[in-house]
Amino acid sequence: MKTIKMLCILLIAVYNNPAVAYEGEEKQVCKKPKFYKFDPYQKKGAAEAPPGSKFSFHASNYTVPESIEVAVKKIKTPVEVENRQSYFIVRGKLPESLSDTFARISIKGTAELGCKKKGGWLVKITAPETAEEPAENPDVPSQPQQTNSAEKDSTAEN
Repeated sequence: MKTIKMLCILLIAVYNNPAVAYEGEEKQVCKKPKFYKFDPYQKKGAAEAPPGSKFSFHASNYTVPESIEVAVKKIKTPVEVENRQSYFIVRGKLPESLSDTFARISIKGTAELGCKKKGGWLVKITAPETAEEPAENPDVPSQPQQTNSAEKDSTAEN
């Protein structure tokens, strides 16, 4: 009987010790990438930008820079990734082919331990700016006025 009690106490002591209970099961927590500081950005509604304009955002430092993919309205867009030690700055340009429409800038990225994250924001791409011709001034004649020969003769004689 004493042996059974001692065995029970020994088993309880072993399994109550957290170090023994979790021995060999060290798990690494996978942090998902974070995307923030979107530019252009507006809290309410969509920020406006012309076609071909620049955009940027920050990605957390545990994001694999080569894994960052960006698409604007499902058009894959090339980006440059700059390492700032504690974060990455990602820069790109809106496609010239999109104008006068709303578009989502979609981001995909993978963390060092393999966790994936999607993000993005909405932008209103405005109509392309056209060079407007200056309005004609009604006071300035568009062609030089013709003078009759009588006026020329009178000015020439003076």
